[in-house]
Amino acid sequence: MTVINFRADAFSMMSGFSRKPRLGESLLLVLAAAVMIALAVGAAVQADECDGLQEKPCGDGVYYSDSAVRNIYISGNGTIKDYFFAETDCKHVIISDKVTIGASAFEGCTSLRSVEAPFSVTIKESAFARCSSLEKVVFNNAESVGTFAFAGCTSLTKIDLPSAVTVGDNAFLGCSSLKSVSIPSAVSIEFDAFVGCISLSSITIPASVTSIGNGAFSDVQFYAPPSSEPLAKNAESLRGYEYRGSNGSLYRYGEVPASFPPAEETDRTPVIAAAAVLAAMAAAMTASFVLKRKP
Repeated sequence: MTVINFRADAFSMMSGFSRKPRLGESLLLVLAAAVMIALAVGAAVQADECDGLQEKPCGDGVYYSDSAVRNIYISGNGTIKDYFFAETDCKHVIISDKVTIGASAFEGCTSLRSVEAPFSVTIKESAFARCSSLEKVVFNNAESVGTFAFAGCTSLTKIDLPSAVTVGDNAFLGCSSLKSVSIPSAVSIEFDAFVGCISLSSITIPASVTSIGNGAFSDVQFYAPPSSEPLAKNAESLRGYEYRGSNGSLYRYGEVPASFPPAEETDRTPVIAAAAVLAAMAAAMTASFVLKRKP
């Protein structure tokens, strides 16, 4: 670790004065020294966190290291073993290479707050299911999202999957806080993909979509004003447009005339209850896999 001689630096800064420094000048010197110390301490903390971390295998051709604050760093080109990190207390996951995230690899990590993967990843079934504290997901190049991949992630408010071609069935089941979805390259949205997403207020169905499964958007209605009749929830009716709205009613963005009546406020309690039941069903379905996990 580099040691900085702040005392010598301070005296060298003062040597140019032929008089006693004024109060303001002294305060500036003290402030400068304090900033230098803060920067050095910050660098030392970061170095202590990263230096000496031993890489350990977590699958075929994939390795991880973890810090005392439960940051998980993953590297390599391969597949993270199924259930490898399931139900651990990790808080942040950073994936630095092209990796396949195995089935239920992080399932039930209720302390997990963020996942970042700047390179190409494939997300297998239930990979992040029941991660109830997960708030931030950054996948710059996710090729596919498996079934139940984010089921029960009740704190997730936004998902951006710029390269995902397939969104699997029940992928976001019970994500009751999810408001914004971006899937600009999607071709297939499988059945029940967004069931229980009762807070959804913004989504673009790209023109590339050729298939939307039954129940994919069972908790929202889509409209194309001036018609007050909801659109059919299939690729032919929805693709190629951005939709925004609230209270379960989404309208083609930019096409809502001032005279069009706003959606009526409705009691969402039954829908919320249904979403909770669906999330419980997802947990029950994936729990059987956890029981098979080897220590």
